[in-house]
Amino acid sequence: MAFNLLGRIRAAYIKILKVKTRVLKTYIVISVAILATVLFVQIPKGSSQSGVLFPVRAGGVTANIGLGILGRSGNFSVERAGRTTTFDDALYVVQITETPASGGSIVRTRVRKHSGERFSLSHFQVDVRIPRPEIQAIWYPSSEAKSDDVMSTDAFHNIRAVSAPNYGIPYVAAVAADGKNLVAMGLRQQDLSVLIEGGPSASRFYQLRLTAVTPRAAAVFEHDFFISTGTSSDWFDTAAAYADWVDAANGYQPFPIGEHAYDPVYDTWYWSGDNVHESLYLETAKQASEVGAGLYLADSGWDAPTGEYAKWLNGKTGDYAPPSDKFKDLAGTFESIRLEHNLGVQLWLQPFAVGRASERYARTRNLHIQIPSDFSSLPGWSGLTSSPFVLPRGENLETVNLCPRIRGTQMYLRDLFTEMAAKYKPDGYWLDFIDGLAVYCVAPHVHNYSTFGEGLRADLETVKSTILATNPGATVHFRAKYANLNNKSFANVWQSEDSPGDFDRMRLSALRLRPFSKGVVFASDQLYWPPSTEDTEVAKFIMTSVMVGVPAFGPNLTEMAPSTRDMLRAWIGFYRAFQQDLVGGQLSPFGQLHVPNHKIEGKERTFAYIRNLDFSELPAADKTVYVMNATDGNRIVGRMRGPAGIRQYTVRVFDRYLNREPNPIRLTPDRTGQVFMNVAVEEGGIVEMTGQ
Repeated sequence: MAFNLLGRIRAAYIKILKVKTRVLKTYIVISVAILATVLFVQIPKGSSQSGVLFPVRAGGVTANIGLGILGRSGNFSVERAGRTTTFDDALYVVQITETPASGGSIVRTRVRKHSGERFSLSHFQVDVRIPRPEIQAIWYPSSEAKSDDVMSTDAFHNIRAVSAPNYGIPYVAAVAADGKNLVAMGLRQQDLSVLIEGGPSASRFYQLRLTAVTPRAAAVFEHDFFISTGTSSDWFDTAAAYADWVDAANGYQPFPIGEHAYDPVYDTWYWSGDNVHESLYLETAKQASEVGAGLYLADSGWDAPTGEYAKWLNGKTGDYAPPSDKFKDLAGTFESIRLEHNLGVQLWLQPFAVGRASERYARTRNLHIQIPSDFSSLPGWSGLTSSPFVLPRGENLETVNLCPRIRGTQMYLRDLFTEMAAKYKPDGYWLDFIDGLAVYCVAPHVHNYSTFGEGLRADLETVKSTILATNPGATVHFRAKYANLNNKSFANVWQSEDSPGDFDRMRLSALRLRPFSKGVVFASDQLYWPPSTEDTEVAKFIMTSVMVGVPAFGPNLTEMAPSTRDMLRAWIGFYRAFQQDLVGGQLSPFGQLHVPNHKIEGKERTFAYIRNLDFSELPAADKTVYVMNATDGNRIVGRMRGPAGIRQYTVRVFDRYLNREPNPIRLTPDRTGQVFMNVAVEEGGIVEMTGQ
């Protein structure tokens, strides 16, 4: 895509489809309208009335900082002093400072008027241009997860995507064929609507751009950008360095983590939908407890009559009052699950959503987000724009969600969570649909917060403080894409995107989110597989969930064969035995770029998940290495390098039920310290290598 440096403001329409399940819950269709491209003029030749471009060297690459400054008087003069460059005209002073930092460079942009008066900024941006032949792939966290590629696209295709306070992360990167970072850039501020663009520029280059399109007014504008061209780090570690910088710069404070955050989760949603009732909960809770789960998720369906979920604004969502034909005493059902089956209970809520048929709607009718019928003319997320997510109300469209920018929503959320805690005493909450909120609102109510991002953080702070006031050890689960750096303080468990029936998609989604997750416990999606699935595949579903973080499962236990249940029990036992390493260890990808393998380095053990045999070496820091066979074959072939001084490995093989096979073998490293593995192990089994 060639960027138009003298171009025009254009609207970019982005439709992002997220599927909650293959059965009932087609979850979100978000139509996004972004005021996208800004106008540029080279320095010092003057500028148009819509924007100006300021070039700066950062980390060995020329970055262009674009600012939508209004009312400029003419050309900017340029003065450089060390790492700071000053651009000056009769009205404005722009200072851009580049500072080396771990993993990259920080570019600080500061704008003020000579007079000290407030001024408006329509947008700001950063873009870089890099040689296209060096690029193997482009990736950004808000792109849709795929089953066959952890990356987003390649250097021959355009990208046009979005991040927002409730969706994704304002970060984009180009990656070499060996997985090393070529260039990465991201914004420090996480509570803005940001357009993510990329595409071929001229014949040999690819241009990446981040544009924040939330207009603001201030006497001083200051923002920091992260830019990395450090090819010594791979794409994963570079993203982690960016996340560490953002967390430190923004004063991230983790949500307290209680013991239930590490408990394996069971959920019926992917096969039951919202058709749940007391006997189903009690039966599946018993079976979940028998296979080793520790947390039972009461997903959507406990809260309203069956079928109401799909009605959205037309329905009763928001009542959180189960009908008596489903649950005579839901609080009593939960207590039985705790006492009889020793499971914690996690309560599903979509706290911002209220339907018109709900009894709560009388209170919330004036709190809802409204968007104009010509929503595509405004910048930012337009949210869900199809019926029944939105319905006409006067000249506007009313959405199912409450507006985060008014204090009335905070009061509603405080009362809702206080009521849920008193009624049901949940051990945690699974908060849903936060990524469905529109980031602008034209309702006639008065906004108490100037931006969507500011209001959302205030609302989530209210939710957090209300939960902790009644249960300091509560779990709070967020799912990608609203599990992001903006919202990390308000949850203690993150999980990957919904991926029923597709463990590859779940794992690759998890790998993309994992670099940003320091401070929270990372968990699997509640992986589902049909009852007819062969045990060879079931083993890989289970193994993948265990090797992503806290395992979570959603198959129909009532139809599960006893042998499959034995397999699930064994693997949850494996997780329990090595929980500290599997959840708290250092995760990193290795091998090929697009479908990498990954490993977790614990305190005394290394766990390596092998999806394909296309890797030159498995580096392992520990004497004991568990090699997981997630390939489509019955043999692990490859080279491993363990710690120095290992003279011999004892090799034991475990089948997919984790039964140890007889007759261990021994392997001897070569002079370089490598050991060649050529071990027969069935799909879903483990090779245990213990060094002496």
